Amino acid sequence: MTQVDIFQSKSMNRIFAVLTQRPGRTVALPLLGIATGLSLALANLLMPVARPVTVVPAGYVALVNHRPILMNDFIAQTEKITNMPFGQTTAAQRSQVLHDMIDEELMVQRAMALDLPEQSDEVRTELVNSLTSIVFSQRPPTEKDLIAFFNANHAHYLGDGQMRFHDIVLHVGSYQDVDQTFDQAQVDAAEAVYQLRAGTPLDAVMEHFGFVNSGHTSGDDEFDFAVKLHIGEALFDVASKLTDGEISDPVRTSDGIHVIIMEQRIPPQPADYASKRQSVYSDYVMAAQHKAEQDNLKFLRANAQILLAPGQSD
Repeated sequence: MTQVDIFQSKSMNRIFAVLTQRPGRTVALPLLGIATGLSLALANLLMPVARPVTVVPAGYVALVNHRPILMNDFIAQTEKITNMPFGQTTAAQRSQVLHDMIDEELMVQRAMALDLPEQSDEVRTELVNSLTSIVFSQRPPTEKDLIAFFNANHAHYLGDGQMRFHDIVLHVGSYQDVDQTFDQAQVDAAEAVYQLRAGTPLDAVMEHFGFVNSGHTSGDDEFDFAVKLHIGEALFDVASKLTDGEISDPVRTSDGIHVIIMEQRIPPQPADYASKRQSVYSDYVMAAQHKAEQDNLKFLRANAQILLAPGQSD
């Protein structure tokens, strides 16, 4: 007989002795139920308590409220977001991806609590929209709010700029340059930029160092929005800061080292509120949605148990 069994037997005997010590008094069924419940409750106090999970099991990168995030999924997502092999990504890039994956898991768990489909691709949108609707129903934006938002973000509301430029690239990692490394390409690109700035013709520099046209531009005048669409935000940020005749420093991307040669640049001009009101309203709504999402995630994180595998951060 175990200690728990002995304890239960002694407890029951004592309870029966108290209930039957008065002459003529019977033991009622409700009292028997109470006695049994007390005995079981006391016995449960002696049972071992399940130990809390404090370590992330092998094969997982994190546990979010005891629900796992697979290491394989983390690696695949990192490579997809960065467009690089996992081993070449930085700690900061991996940390950001893991942070976003934890946020997504918290959103999914919240959706399940609200009886939304767990696997829906629109979970985040539905949650954010519902939060934003609550905010707007309490206080919809006034014209004064929109004007204040426009003034605070005035640099964002500009007329379309234009540019005419060349985007040349020294490819790395393809079958044609399998022996070329990023470090070697960086050195060659730096020398190419030096020669271009010294007046060496573009064709000669491209032929000597193995640069080719990226194919992202036609060489004609293009509006800024089209340029950003064609060359991507990272290269556009570099190109948009150049003036007529300027040559960029080498820019590393996933496909190689790029150099931007700006022929002509017409910067964007400030726009008035009336002409941009619709955009201002849309941006105001997006800002409200972002704030609602961040406030929600802040609350969910504060009330969640998040465990990370050793060596990980978010």
